[in-house]
Amino acid sequence: MSEFKVAICDDERIEQLLLSKLLIKYVPEAQRCYFQDGKSLLADFHTGQYQAIFMDIYMRDMNGITVVQEIRRIDAKVPVAFTTSSTDHMADSRMVGATAYLTKPLQEEEVKRFLEKVQEMLHRPEDPGMKLLISGQKTEVPMDQILYFEKKMFAGISLHLKNDKVLKCDKMPEFPMKDFCQCNASQMVFLGSIRQADREEGLLELTDGSSMRIQKSYQHTVLDAYDRYVFDQMRGKS
Repeated sequence: MSEFKVAICDDERIEQLLLSKLLIKYVPEAQRCYFQDGKSLLADFHTGQYQAIFMDIYMRDMNGITVVQEIRRIDAKVPVAFTTSSTDHMADSRMVGATAYLTKPLQEEEVKRFLEKVQEMLHRPEDPGMKLLISGQKTEVPMDQILYFEKKMFAGISLHLKNDKVLKCDKMPEFPMKDFCQCNASQMVFLGSIRQADREEGLLELTDGSSMRIQKSYQHTVLDAYDRYVFDQMRGKS
């Protein structure tokens, strides 16, 4: 197995030791690095430095959510498991792309499940993406770049990507139903591109900072689909 380096960021030594014990049990070859606060973790952090991060939320100086926001500016993909005594920050954890949200006292099975998901992610072949027909040519677009599809009369079908790029598609692709949902008469959103849902306003905030309005007749379906998607992602189902 290639290098497996794990950062444990928690200001309680006993929590560090508990996670260390579980790492030794389930990933004995893992290199473990300990930090008592977020600032020390961020001090020399760089992309690809760690294969997984365990992050406490309530710490001195800087809370874990803020730390991971800074991490995401450098490394968008490293799997993060928040470890906390509160359930109050689950929505915040989704916004920063957490892989798991583990409540204290930590349950061994949940830690094991997170580690298994990380190892699966490391060994998973690159996703070839969604197959599209563009100007008569078969094209594959990585799923993690997709925001939404839009279909308008006279304008045709457009695929909106995270880099502000818009592709004109010859026809609508076949959607993996668990990953996409119709939000209004013209837009089909990729659930993985949603940063958060404003249920009162009927708005979706996407990962590029843009917003999408959910048509009233679609709201129940969209929000249910989003909740299921997030739950599956947080519990390691893909």
